[in-house]
Amino acid sequence: PTPAPWSNVLTNDAFGTIVTEAGLGFTWAINSGENRLTPWFNDPIEDPQGERLYLRDEENARVWTPTPLPAGGNSACRVHQGPDRTAWHRDSEGLEQELSVFVPVTDPVKLVRLRLRNRTARSRRVTATYYTEWLLGAVRGEQAPLRTSRYDPACHAVLGRNPWTDEFGDRVAFLATTLPVHSLTTSRRDFHGLRADPALPAGLLNWDLGNRQASAGDDCCAALQVHLDIPPDGTTEVCFVLGQGDDLEHVRNLVKHWQEPSTIEAAAQTCATVWADRLGKVQVKTPDPTFD
Repeated sequence: PTPAPWSNVLTNDAFGTIVTEAGLGFTWAINSGENRLTPWFNDPIEDPQGERLYLRDEENARVWTPTPLPAGGNSACRVHQGPDRTAWHRDSEGLEQELSVFVPVTDPVKLVRLRLRNRTARSRRVTATYYTEWLLGAVRGEQAPLRTSRYDPACHAVLGRNPWTDEFGDRVAFLATTLPVHSLTTSRRDFHGLRADPALPAGLLNWDLGNRQASAGDDCCAALQVHLDIPPDGTTEVCFVLGQGDDLEHVRNLVKHWQEPSTIEAAAQTCATVWADRLGKVQVKTPDPTFD
């Protein structure tokens, strides 16, 4: 582990996320202080994660995260931080795992891509569960009695709202995925259980997440679970999409657009090209190559 969290800011003009080497960090739209979709903990020691992606082997019920936190401490992880993305690489549980996150050049979304390669001689079934704690405000713990979270079957996404805020009360946050949803919950209590251990949430000890579709106030979260079937020496991929739109219609258009894997791949290449062009405008040469 690094001595302190090693952060990477991934952003466009109106949307962004700060991740660390340990995990998926937090996300904001328009205003990084007043309109945080998920909480920023500002804890340089423990570095808690308000967004997490869990993997579970459906054969033996093993649960872990491809990121070091909160449940990836049993095997080595290689972390790559770049101007356009952050990626975590791990080889464990008989699976090569690559998790990458980036923010496209224009749209208000955070794209979290998971790729798995099965290195065993048998077929594997793994569930991937993305959990996000809705904040939709400025400070974790502040009053938000009108904050809600519900599943919208029209676009297969969990929607979060907080009309308690004056400036951003009409906006709609969402969590969606590129694969069919196996199960979901919008309740933090259902997901975490009484122990509230982020390394092993109670919801992942059950067959599914319970499918709670309406929560309010401090109980709000968004968690989506998908099944990944991987043949021997085969690969599979899923992408989770976290964002915020101006209104419900805007959200449904965003979800429809970003549920296409080809759109996501093209956006990743464009993002890399844009940042390389930006940062390659000026080259310096001094007697010290490390300074260069």
